[in-house]
Amino acid sequence: MILFIKYCRIIVFTFIFSHSLTSVAQSADISGTITSFVSIGDAHELSGYFYLNISVKTDNNEGDYSKSQSEVLLTDFFRRNRPLSFTVDSKGSLSGSSEYIIGKYKTSKETFRVYILIKEISSKKLIHQISFEKE
Repeated sequence: MILFIKYCRIIVFTFIFSHSLTSVAQSADISGTITSFVSIGDAHELSGYFYLNISVKTDNNEGDYSKSQSEVLLTDFFRRNRPLSFTVDSKGSLSGSSEYIIGKYKTSKETFRVYILIKEISSKKLIHQISFEKE
């Protein structure tokens, strides 16, 4: 079973990596890449899309943090709350330069409602807010 899980992670990582290269090249729609990294609980890769300072809310923390602090907080959150699935319920535009993703992050014990705010600054789309709230 453990070997199967490792094999699945390799396949998912390969898919995400190839998808992220395509997304970076296109630069217009990063929501798929962000969704992929949340679905596997990869805070390190996700942090590549963080703005310099972002608002982070998890079950243990809430506030505005630097990019590196946010990565540490989300690494801890993902470690304590290993993902079973992440499904997008809604996504769209708030204005010409802002997008949002709303979804459900399921673990073996709990489900979290996720809100991600993406803003475009200097023609680069970056995460400005990410929130995981228990349902």
